[in-house]
Parts: sequence; C-alpha cells; structure tokens
Amino acid sequence: MGGNRNKIVVFAPDIEGREDVSIALRDNNYDVVEVLTLPWLLNAFGKNDFDLAIFGVSPGQENITDLSATIRSICRVPVLFLISADVSSGFLDQVKSCADDFILYPLRPEELILRADLVLSCHSRREEVGQRDRFPVGNMIFDFKNQALHTSSGIINLTKTEAQLLHLLCLYRNNILPRELALETIWGESDYFKSRSMDVYVAKLRKLIKVDKSVTITNIHKVGFRLEINKNSDAKQS
Repeated sequence: MGGNRNKIVVFAPDIEGREDVSIALRDNNYDVVEVLTLPWLLNAFGKNDFDLAIFGVSPGQENITDLSATIRSICRVPVLFLISADVSSGFLDQVKSCADDFILYPLRPEELILRADLVLSCHSRREEVGQRDRFPVGNMIFDFKNQALHTSSGIINLTKTEAQLLHLLCLYRNNILPRELALETIWGESDYFKSRSMDVYVAKLRKLIKVDKSVTITNIHKVGFRLEINKNSDAKQS
C-alpha cells in the first residue's frame, strides 16, 4: 500500500469505532480527512479533490443515499458505505444502486483496506475505459468500442461481456487481474454463481485467442487471471 497517498474523506459521525477506520486508513498510507457534520462534508468537497468517500450509516440515517447521489452529481468520486447490520433489507437494495461497495460493521481493518483498494482500483480502471479503445494483443488488435478482435484471418465479433472482460485483461496486460475486481466491475457483485459465470467467459476468450500462439490467458488459482503476451510478437499498430 505504501506510496499511494489517495485522499479519502470519512463521514461516519455515529459509527462506533469511527476512529479505528481513520487510523487503519492512515496506517496504510492513505491521506484521510474526517468530517462530522453534513455542512462540513459539503465544504470539504468544495475544497478538496477526493479519490474515495466513505460514509457510515446507522439505523435512522438511511437518507444518506440521497447524500451519495448529491456527491455524485458534484464529482465522480467512488463511494464506500459502512453499514450497521441493523439496517433494513430495503436499504441494502438502495445501497447497491448508489454505492460502489459496502461493508457491514463492526469491521476488520484488513477488510476495510482490501475493499478500499478494490474500489479505488476499479474506479481507476473505469476511468481508463473512455480513454483507450484499441489495444494490441499479440498479433491482433482488440477494438473495445466496437467489440471486435481483428486477427490475420478476419474479424471476431465479441459479446458485450466478452469485450468487457478482455478489456480488463488488456488494462492489466502481463499482470494479474484480480477475480474480485473483474466480478465487481462486470457483474456488479462477487458470489459463487457470478464467479462460475466469469470462468465460462474466460474459457470462451481462450478459444477465441487461440488463433494467435503468442497470447495466453493464465489462471492464478483463487487470485485472478493474467493476459500473457510474448514480448517478441506484439501487434503492429495500425
């Protein structure tokens, strides 16, 4: 975690162990701004460029989803909720529509850091989506915008999910794409059935890229996948 210095605003005035949240984040080299009132929070957003907002929610404060929507209208910062186990199931449904992730508290510091890292990484990758549309993949060209893989023998049309998954693999080229990140980004959640679905799509992509012997997708057991490209045979830019 060292060296990232992402700036995080924490608004959780009624959450037990609020101080532990800020301490855990600072111990992992995050720059933390802690606020205790709504006016202070809005003022902080006016003076700072935050990378992540962490909101604490306890019973009786469930209108905080409106606050999340307000913040998103001001800036594109991702939102992570700390939620009491006592909130209603209906509220959890609301959270899924307005937050990037959530954690039930009391929480473990290591889980908080993992979730914060994943949300920030996911948001960073999403920011790249609109910036890069064409990727060299060995001797092929992947056109993400048009969901097409250009090969020496023709064009392979991809489904939306295949294109999204290959796009993430390209962004992590020759590095491990975490399973959790791929599931959260494409399927919106991480569970057993979504994980099995992702494995099926990885298998489909493997079959499609077999036309290029320089490209492989390697499974890193229980960790993620790596798009490996032979450095001696990179696609010619065109």
